[in-house]
Amino acid sequence: MTAEIAIPYKPRPLQRQLHNQMRRFNVINCHRRFGKTTFALMHAIRDCVQNKKQRPRYAFVSPLLKQSKTVCWDMLQDFTRGIPGVKFNQQELRVDFAHNGGRIALAGGDMPDSMRGQRFDGVICDEYSQIPGTLWTQVLRPALTDRAPDSWAIFIGTPSGMDNNFAEIYRHAETAGDNWFAVTYRADQTGIIDEDELADAKATMSSEEYRQEFLCDWSANTKGSIFGTDLQEAETDGRICSVPWDRAAEVHIGVDLGISDTFTIWWFQEVGREIHFIDYYENTGQALDHYVKIIKDKPYTYGRYLFPHDVEARELGTGVSRSDTLRNLGIPVTVMPRTSMEDRISACRMAFQRLYFDQKKCAEGLRALRAWKYDYNEKMRVLKPKPQHSWASHAADSFGLCLEGVRFARPASALRKPDQSWIV
Repeated sequence: MTAEIAIPYKPRPLQRQLHNQMRRFNVINCHRRFGKTTFALMHAIRDCVQNKKQRPRYAFVSPLLKQSKTVCWDMLQDFTRGIPGVKFNQQELRVDFAHNGGRIALAGGDMPDSMRGQRFDGVICDEYSQIPGTLWTQVLRPALTDRAPDSWAIFIGTPSGMDNNFAEIYRHAETAGDNWFAVTYRADQTGIIDEDELADAKATMSSEEYRQEFLCDWSANTKGSIFGTDLQEAETDGRICSVPWDRAAEVHIGVDLGISDTFTIWWFQEVGREIHFIDYYENTGQALDHYVKIIKDKPYTYGRYLFPHDVEARELGTGVSRSDTLRNLGIPVTVMPRTSMEDRISACRMAFQRLYFDQKKCAEGLRALRAWKYDYNEKMRVLKPKPQHSWASHAADSFGLCLEGVRFARPASALRKPDQSWIV
C-alpha cells in the first residue's frame, strides 16, 4: 500500500534545480533570503517520508540548539503537520513519523555529545562557519557510515571570511568531485531579491557587509573579528606554515579548563624572539586523566604548564581542586593570575608579529581564533565591549593565557635584568 502525501512547499526554480542536483555531500553558499534553510529542511522531510529503511534518522544542526529552534522548529511542524500519524516532541525538538519510524531532530553544535553514538541518514549543517570542525569529523561523518552510500549531508551558509570550516569544506567540495557538490548563488544573479531592494541594502550597509551577505564574497571579513586582521597578516607574511618542533627548546602549554564544556590546549615554544605554536588539542566531556594522557603522550620536553586561576577552585563534594588532581597525575601546574579579557587580548595583539603557527597541527585552534569576535549591538550600531561567548571562546582563552604566560614560561636565565622593562 502506498499513499500520496502532499507537503505545502512549492520550490523556487533554483531550489527545484538544487533538489535534482544533490550528491552525497553538498556545500551550498548562497545569499541571504535565498531560502536555503527551507530548501534543506524540505529535502530532509521528503527523504525521510520516502525512506524505506528501518527507522531513518535526520538532524538539522545550527551553531546553537536555541538557534535551530528559532530558525526552523515552527517551519518543520508546519510542513509536516498534514502527514498521517506525525507526532511532535516539543521537549526534544523532534518530529516522528508513524509509517516508517522516521525522525527529524534539531540539534546544536554547542551540544555535540547529544549526537554521539547515533546513526544518521541525512544531516544538515546550517551556518557551518560557526560550528566546530570536530563536530563533522568526529561525530557527524562517522554517524553517516551505517547508511552509506545512501546517507548524505548538506552544508548551508553565507561566507564569513576565507578561513573557517565553511570556506574549507567548500574548497574541498570544489576539488573532490565524485560524491561532493559545491555551488554559489549571488543575489545579483538569482533574481530572487528585487533590484531596488538590493540597491537600498547596498546603500545602507558597509561594502564589506554587502559583499559578504548578498554577493557571497569569501574575502569579506567578519564584523567584529578580534584577531582576523592579525591572522591575515600572519598568513600573508608566511607565519602560518609548517612549524617544526625545536628539540633544543622547552615546550610549554596553555590550557582552558572544561568538564562538560570544551577543554583546549595549545603547545608553544620560544625560539629566539619568535613564539612558535606547534600543536593544539580540544575535546569535550572527558575526565582530567584523558587530557593528562594526551599531554604526556606527546614527545615534547616540557617547561611550564599554564592553567587559569580557576584550576584551584575546590569541588563541593570532595573538597579537592583540579590543580590537586593534576599534580597527583604528574602535571606540575603553574597557576596564572586572574586578569581581564582586555588585558589578554592586548597581550596577544602586542605579540602577534612574533607568532608562528603550524598550519596542520593548529588548524582547529586557528579556526577558532578566526571565528572569535565581538558581538554587534544592532540598536546602537557599535561593537559590544566583550567578546561573544561561543565555541571559539575556549581556544581564544587558552591562547591568551599562553601569551600572558610567556614571561612565566621563560627560564630564569632568559629573563631581562630587573631594571629593564619587559614587553610581550
